Amino acid sequence: MTDARIVARGATYSATRRCVVRKMFLGWWCEEVDDLWLWCLALACEKCGVTLHQATRVGNHYHIMFTVSEENLGDFFRWLNRSLSSGLKALLRRHGYAAPDEIFDGQGTHAMRLLDAEAQLAHLVYERVNCVQAGLAATCDTAPGGNLPLGYWKTGGRRVKKPEGLFPGESAELHLPMAPPALAYLGAGGDVESLLHHIGRMERICEREIGKLRGPARTASEVRSIDPWSEPKTWKDERGSAPCFKTRLGKEARTRAAREVRAWRRAYRDAATRWRSGERDVAFPHGTYQMRRMFGVEVAEPGADSWVSAPGLTLAEARECVHERDPSLMDRVQASVLEALRETEMVEAEAERDDRTSDADDEPSSRPSAPDHHRSSLEIGRPGTGSVPTRPTGDRDPPRD
Repeated sequence: MTDARIVARGATYSATRRCVVRKMFLGWWCEEVDDLWLWCLALACEKCGVTLHQATRVGNHYHIMFTVSEENLGDFFRWLNRSLSSGLKALLRRHGYAAPDEIFDGQGTHAMRLLDAEAQLAHLVYERVNCVQAGLAATCDTAPGGNLPLGYWKTGGRRVKKPEGLFPGESAELHLPMAPPALAYLGAGGDVESLLHHIGRMERICEREIGKLRGPARTASEVRSIDPWSEPKTWKDERGSAPCFKTRLGKEARTRAAREVRAWRRAYRDAATRWRSGERDVAFPHGTYQMRRMFGVEVAEPGADSWVSAPGLTLAEARECVHERDPSLMDRVQASVLEALRETEMVEAEAERDDRTSDADDEPSSRPSAPDHHRSSLEIGRPGTGSVPTRPTGDRDPPRD
C-alpha cells in the first residue's frame, strides 16, 4: 500500500515524473513540445494557484520546483500530467509517430518537500544541471527547451502561447508565474539579483566539475534529432523509494523530520482504519489531502512542533518579514550541490564497472544475449545511424519491468 502524501499550504516542493519505459516523449524531437511543456505548466499553475520556481525537461522525465498556495497538490499534478499526456499523444500522431497508450509510467509523480533555504537552492541548482550531467548540453542555459531562465523571477513570469490545434476551448495565451522560493528569498535578504548571480556562479562551477568527468556534450542539432521512441543506454535506476522531504540543516534536523513523517503516517493509518469502521467524526492529521478532498473528512490543526506537515511561507508573506542576508548560505549550498553531483557520478561509475566486470566474467555461450530494448540507444533518429526506423508505426518495445 502506498503511503499517503502530506500536503501543506505554502509548502515548496520538488516533483519528478517519468515517461513509460523511459521513452523520450518529453524530448526535443519537435519544437511544438517546447511550447506544449510551457503551456501545460502555465495551465496547471493558473488552475491551482501555484507559483513555479524552476522547470527542467530531460527527455524521459521532468523536474519542477514550485510552491502551492492551497492544499491542492494532487489537483496540480492532474492538470499538468493529463494535459501533457494528451498534448504529447496528439503531437506524436501529427508528426507520424505511433502514440502509446500511456505517456507516463505507473509510478506516479514523486513530490519532495524542501524544508529550508539551503535545501531549496541546492536542489534547484542540482535539477538545472541535470541536462549537463546527462550530456545533453555543455551548460545549463544551452539545452534546447531544457531549463526555464531564472531571470523571469524578476518580472514575475512570462506569457506562453498554446500549441496550434490543441486544447480547443482553453485560452490561447496564459501567464506562467515564476518567483524565487520564499525561504531562499529570505536567506538572500530579499535581493533577487544577488540570488540569481550566486545561482549562476554555482552552475558554472558544476558545469566545470561535470566537464572533468564527462566527454563532450551533444550539440543542439544532435539533441533535436533524438527519436521520441528511443531510451537511454543506462540501466534503470533501482535505488529504491525517494524521500518525501529534504533538509540540509544536519542530522538532527533530518531525524526530527523523519520521526514526524513516521508519526504522521501512523496517525493517518489509525484514523483511516477508524473511519472505515464507521467513525465519521475521527480527525485525520493535518496535511491529509486525498481523504479530505474525496470524502470531506475532518482534519486536525497542525501541531505546535510540526515541520513537514506545517503550513509553509509564501513569497508574499516572506516579503513582509525580510531580514538580513545569511552570509554563509551560498557557500553551504555550493558544497551541498557538489557533494550530490560527486555521489551521483560515483554511483554511475560503480554501476558501469559492475557491468563491464559482469560482461568479462560471463562466458558468451552460457549467457543469453540481452534483448535490444534493454540497451537501445539515444543514437536512434540521428542521421546515418543505421536502419532503425525513426518513426515507428508498428510494434513498440516491450516493457522492461
